[in-house]
Amino acid sequence: HRGLEAEAEWRLGRVSLRASGLWLQARREGATDPGLNGLRPTNVPTRSLKLQGAWNLPQVPGLALLAFVSHEGARMVTPDNLVATPGWTRLDLGARWSGRLAGQAGQAWTLRLGLDNATDRRAWQEAPFQYGHAYLYPLAPRTWRASAETRF
Repeated sequence: HRGLEAEAEWRLGRVSLRASGLWLQARREGATDPGLNGLRPTNVPTRSLKLQGAWNLPQVPGLALLAFVSHEGARMVTPDNLVATPGWTRLDLGARWSGRLAGQAGQAWTLRLGLDNATDRRAWQEAPFQYGHAYLYPLAPRTWRASAETRF
């Protein structure tokens, strides 16, 4: 494996951004089947890029709007590299509020609402090859999620 990985974070007042990237050149060496040497291993993307953003709204203390963009490059499905899945990009959105509800002086709350895979992208997220078989795992479809957390 040879590659480059980087991560950076910026804060500009009420906005924060975080980005990371991975570029990877993975090749097989020392395989029991010499014909596989030099080929890409299965289920290893060529690149992975992530961008996260948060905006803390000034009008509503404790409320932040969130966005996450993830991209992964193509993956080999079979050891002979004859079958590959294409790369994919996914967008996740969310909101988070942290604070105290009226009349609850000592109790802190965090409420979260999220929309995963907002564009309902269809793609193969994983493609492991095990026990002589290829397994394809799809990205989860558009999914809403909500949670509440309290601290006393």
